[in-house]
Amino acid sequence: MDHLRRLGNSISIPIPADDNGFTGRECPQPECEGYFKIELGTGLKGEGLPCHCPYCGHTAGQDQFWTKEQIEYAKSVAMRRITDAFHKDLKKLEFDHKPKGAFGIGISMKVKPGRPTPIHYYREKQLETEVVCVNCTLRYSVYGVFAFCPDCGQHN
Repeated sequence: MDHLRRLGNSISIPIPADDNGFTGRECPQPECEGYFKIELGTGLKGEGLPCHCPYCGHTAGQDQFWTKEQIEYAKSVAMRRITDAFHKDLKKLEFDHKPKGAFGIGISMKVKPGRPTPIHYYREKQLETEVVCVNCTLRYSVYGVFAFCPDCGQHN
């Protein structure tokens, strides 16, 4: 089980940015679930900074604002890595004992590849307005015109 062991206790899945350098985010509040995008690397710097929903103002940790599509993508990539590692470990257990003697019985085990676990790909949505926060310089994109900055919370 070397391949599974090498995966460790956690799997890191990078979430790609869109063609304009934005990464999608989604408000975790069930009443809102507003979709917006931010350009990572702009805005406030530091560890453990909160994120603000630009629509309803809800504040939570950055790790709470993944979109449903990003979560499904990450789950599918992780499952693919796990099933591939498991298959490789099983493959190492294959054997083939040929029959010996007049009435010998042979036995073998062959692992045949199945269909790979499908990856749930997604595409970030197009939004109406790109904004650069005058307070913290975060580049973000929203539906409509008025919003709170996802980094510093200032209303544009």
